[in-house]
Amino acid sequence: MTDIQTLIDALKRLSTDHHYLFNASRIFLDETDGQPVTSAALDQLEGEFDRVMATFKHHGLGRFKHRRGSHQHNLDSLRANFNWKLRMLREEVAKAAGERTAPTLLSLRPSTAAMILKASGLGVAACWLCKSFAALDAEYTSSVQFHSDVVTDSKTRSLALTTSELFSRRLLLGGESKAGQCGRETDFMQAFTWMRMPPITGVVHREGSWFAMTAAGVYAWGLNSSGQLGIGSRAPHVCRPIRVDLAGVLSVHPHDCVTFFRTTEGWQAAGDNSVGQLALGAASDDVVTTPAVIPDSRSITSIQCTGGQTFAALGDNILACGDNATQQLGTGLQDRTLASLTPVIAPNGVSLAGARVVSGTGCTFFTIPAPPPPTPVSDTEDVPPIDPTPRPTCYVCGSNASCQIAQAARFAVIPCLRPLPFAVSNVLTLAKTTVMVSDGHLLGVGLDDFNQLTKAKTHIVKVGTLLLLQLPAPITAIVQHHKILWVRAGGAWYGRGWNYHKAVGSGSRAVSVMKWEAVTDLHVARCLNSIAHSTNPPLPVASFDCPLAPTQRVMKEVGQMKETPYARLEMKLLAMTGSTVVG
Repeated sequence: MTDIQTLIDALKRLSTDHHYLFNASRIFLDETDGQPVTSAALDQLEGEFDRVMATFKHHGLGRFKHRRGSHQHNLDSLRANFNWKLRMLREEVAKAAGERTAPTLLSLRPSTAAMILKASGLGVAACWLCKSFAALDAEYTSSVQFHSDVVTDSKTRSLALTTSELFSRRLLLGGESKAGQCGRETDFMQAFTWMRMPPITGVVHREGSWFAMTAAGVYAWGLNSSGQLGIGSRAPHVCRPIRVDLAGVLSVHPHDCVTFFRTTEGWQAAGDNSVGQLALGAASDDVVTTPAVIPDSRSITSIQCTGGQTFAALGDNILACGDNATQQLGTGLQDRTLASLTPVIAPNGVSLAGARVVSGTGCTFFTIPAPPPPTPVSDTEDVPPIDPTPRPTCYVCGSNASCQIAQAARFAVIPCLRPLPFAVSNVLTLAKTTVMVSDGHLLGVGLDDFNQLTKAKTHIVKVGTLLLLQLPAPITAIVQHHKILWVRAGGAWYGRGWNYHKAVGSGSRAVSVMKWEAVTDLHVARCLNSIAHSTNPPLPVASFDCPLAPTQRVMKEVGQMKETPYARLEMKLLAMTGSTVVG
């Protein structure tokens, strides 16, 4: 008796180069449950093929391009190939005496049929064959959930994109697959691959490491360079989903070479622990490949880790551990590494509840959102004066070696949180270059070695100086890469900075793009859009509901910082009269 598996084996032998067919066959196998196939089914298949060929001829599609290349095919060669494969299949079926016919595509559940169409590679083209296929395409389009993972390269500054589609609790992956995240270690996967695992309820990812929440637990695959997948393996690349041996997982939080698992019993961590960033109580040169329990973590609400610095929110407090070489954790301790979560010392009367923590190279920013506006009171009540316009506050700590934390003294080290003397609502910092949003303006400090901030010839912003950056148009998003800055204005992206391997995406061949240039590389634009909409972006990103307005001049010196007394410093960002143009 010839069952579905025998038919699929024959198809695989005859079509070993058709990756789409293999995906569709696996899905079809799960739905048909091993039912046998008769020659009547092949007769029906031949009839369907004849109808499709007649449709092609009716619309004048006598020649077409193969999906994998530019080789031209015609209908006669396609029919000859089909007849040869059909004859081989009939020989397989003739050896059996099966009586039942496997269901046709349209007899399956709509979600299953739509998934098979997608896995077969037909895609949108299938909706032109008949109304039933058009309905399946609409079923898929209306219910699919798209996810995109951007993998960055700090050396070449290139961006690579892995795209996933979650439909009917099944996951398809395509695109960048150097870490095996698409089921095979290769530079790029043109075809979507179905990642086989139990029904999926959610997907999270970060820099090539993928995690799927399923009814049977958490499955992980992809980049495992530091054991961050938590599957007990040291293999740098994992090409198939493997279950994480952890029960009661509520959420997964992947970060830079580490992953935190929130469970019903508290938090657990896996990955790189060289500077104690996993908060396990001790640092280790060896990676942690299976999740380990973080002590006293049941009440922690969130954890993040960037560049070896880990911060956790606990009530109104923030705890920190990891790399503390420049006292960037804000704990007041001088230890170069902290392996246990330690409270961040906040200034007197300051609550860190709801603070946004941004870690950079040897420094950290704590942005506290503006409090809600005061409630109006009657004129007869005797109340103390209240600032009618509350403004967000930003505190800094760590090293100012490249003026990246906007302090008056270069090379200063600030062990405890110090406030910036102007309102800051958002901060992006990477590679000692910092961009801040203040009162609707975009300010820059730190390194400017590849003109990522301005076209001036200096390689570093002058000590104690803030640069008011020029914008090409009202912007709604900012993305920062190593020595590169991108902004989104009017639906288009603009970039400037180091253009190694044309990383900016403007088409320029210059090593350094010194002014805003439109991004014309569609691949770079797609990656930037994915980063801007990501809930766990691999690069610093900020989005704005109210666009930032462009400035009239390239940059201005908007204030000179005095070292003492710090509290008397006033930054008049809106009063530009008399400002000195420095570029």
